[in-house]
Amino acid sequence: MVLVYPNIEQLRLWVRLVEKTDGLNQYLPLIDDRWFVAIESDLILCSMHPDGDDFYKTSARLFYRVIKNHHFIDGNKRSALLVWFLLMLLNNGEFRASWEAMYKLAKVVAGTSGRQEDLIADLSSIFKDLVIFKE
Repeated sequence: MVLVYPNIEQLRLWVRLVEKTDGLNQYLPLIDDRWFVAIESDLILCSMHPDGDDFYKTSARLFYRVIKNHHFIDGNKRSALLVWFLLMLLNNGEFRASWEAMYKLAKVVAGTSGRQEDLIADLSSIFKDLVIFKE
């Protein structure tokens, strides 16, 4: 599977769609030009990693990076969820967990210390149980 990464236009469109969705707008982090630059940078770095075509490893790496790099004063976990979900959708993934469960997972990641690659491997295993791909 060749992983499809969102470009900046797709990322901007995704944010506009989520902003217009009733009930979701209140959960969005502050999204400005700085947010787009930081997220685009994380996407590029993840795409260049040797496991960049493995959805589970790459999405785990992206999720981890956005949360742990603390690009933002507030909204790192919500940003990770937003971009992770877009990556899943672009690759025809189907989500099998609630947003609440994903946010709890993001909180665990934020509070966990340990070797980065071990945490990414653990996340990758979790994502294998949460995402299936449509044919």
